[in-house]
Amino acid sequence: MPEQILIADDRFASRLMLTSLFSGAYYDVLQADRPKTVLAIARRNPPAAIVIADIAAMSPVMLCETLRHDPAAGGCLRMIVTDRHDPARAATLIAAGADDVVSQSAPDEEVLARMRRLMDHRVRVMDLTMREDRTRPQGLAETPEGFDGPARIAIVSASRSARHWADQILAFFPNLAEDAIRVVAPDARIGPDTDVILLDGGSLGGESLLRQTARLVRGQDTRGGELLVTIPQGDATLAPRALDLGAGAVMHLPFDTAEAVARIRLLIHRRREVRRLQSRQDAELQSALTDPLTGLFNRRYALPRVEDLVREARSRGQPGALLMADLDRFKRVNDLHGHLAGDAVLRSVAATASGHVVAPGFCARIGGDEILIVLPGCGQRNAQTLARRVGAAVAGRPVSLPGVPAGIDVTLSIGMAVLAPGGPRTDTSAEEEAARLLHSADMALYRAKAAGRDRVATDLALVESATEAGRVENIPDRSFQNPSQRANEGVVPSRPGNDSALGPP
Repeated sequence: MPEQILIADDRFASRLMLTSLFSGAYYDVLQADRPKTVLAIARRNPPAAIVIADIAAMSPVMLCETLRHDPAAGGCLRMIVTDRHDPARAATLIAAGADDVVSQSAPDEEVLARMRRLMDHRVRVMDLTMREDRTRPQGLAETPEGFDGPARIAIVSASRSARHWADQILAFFPNLAEDAIRVVAPDARIGPDTDVILLDGGSLGGESLLRQTARLVRGQDTRGGELLVTIPQGDATLAPRALDLGAGAVMHLPFDTAEAVARIRLLIHRRREVRRLQSRQDAELQSALTDPLTGLFNRRYALPRVEDLVREARSRGQPGALLMADLDRFKRVNDLHGHLAGDAVLRSVAATASGHVVAPGFCARIGGDEILIVLPGCGQRNAQTLARRVGAAVAGRPVSLPGVPAGIDVTLSIGMAVLAPGGPRTDTSAEEEAARLLHSADMALYRAKAAGRDRVATDLALVESATEAGRVENIPDRSFQNPSQRANEGVVPSRPGNDSALGPP
């Protein structure tokens, strides 16, 4: 479905010309010749953008401000088409809420390129908001005046006059340090903390300007810094090409400080808004994948990673292990001390366990008091060593609670399942093998519980003397046997009498 544009112009010929231009670019065009009609349409069914040319009953400045502050129409993009190129007027209109200002004498290609760039920003904001009501994306209705935190601006130029530009711009930002606006040579590294990059098309020349635009838009070192490109007088082709390459805005030379400052403020606002929305989206994604009580990953995150563990074992022949840890007699903690105490115990144990696991391994809470530890690339002996260390660390750290001076003693039972270096079975899918591995760890956990708790059990029967000698003998997997028949096979205390072989805790 084409984006909808409202043309606001009380001159029939001008309105017809703009309608023809945007209709030819496959926009759905509406028309209005009075302020009341513009506001009524914008409130009833807000278009993507409103192109304001001339309405005698209300100045473009007043109409822009009215639209910007209107709860229903504030999300519409606002492009102003002026009768002549006037930098001072452009600065005033942008301050009033215009998203772009273009001269009526500008080539059609430039007008359409400016609109495409605005629409691209709108779509980006809409995608980041992830709201069902996609007619009014957040951010587009907010004022571009002001911004949070210090901004950083870079001017890319081969001219000595660029330093003068920097001084003039700095005068409009009294809160900025002098080094917040830098003049850099072409091809210099800009840095990821730069908000706006001003490209001096007058000194760079046409093709060099376009190369620099493409480099900075796609470069990793700028990380989304907005580009403001200055276009030499008389060049009718550079502006649309620069915009289509990804420049955030263009302005025509000779350089006007007021217009440059207005456009820089607008670009800073856009960059900060996008970054804020990205941060919020990242936080929402993180929230969806983590357990709110313990801060560990949750089941939704962990189970697909177990499948990844299997795939890695198959493709690279590397080992892997799962530890299924469960608090011993956790119900008694809740019954004696209350659920708030139980929550405190879970948080403490989660912190202790995760403190012993380094990336790419991780901990996840997959049940009430069950913690899954996923250990890619970890062999049988190292996994058992880690399991014993985690169990010993939890047992050796009573959880302090109000009214319980000595704290609550907590222990863990841990079941271990291992993917041997030869890799998992290849006659099953990764999903099936992951489910088998999880089941094996769960059955090993049952064995640890049946053997008296505060134990580490494995899905393989381990010969303890061989383990202490530095060898581990692999005996066929019995994870699907009746647990009562193998309750004490491969079970070792989590706190052995002599643990010196494990190294530092």
